[in-house]
Amino acid sequence: MFDLSKIISHKVVAIKGEIFDSGVHKYIEPVFILFDTDEFFIKLEEQDYYDYHDCSTSARSIEVINVLDYNRDYYNNIKTNKDNHFPNANFDI
Repeated sequence: MFDLSKIISHKVVAIKGEIFDSGVHKYIEPVFILFDTDEFFIKLEEQDYYDYHDCSTSARSIEVINVLDYNRDYYNNIKTNKDNHFPNANFDI
């Protein structure tokens, strides 16, 4: 398990997300939070509706991921956004 205390003192450098088009609005939903180190990142996932009945539809579960335990190429793709799957989610489109 990742030691959560390692996040302290690190700066968030990017929030990456996936593009969604509801037909009325086009938006980027945050999925990854990247820090000033390549050691770890945070992944946001929707909470399972059947497990969390009292949560709103915008509630997310948070997973801190050690990059060494994750697919390094996939992480680099998220970070550099080579194939435009994960644009920055910290601006409006």
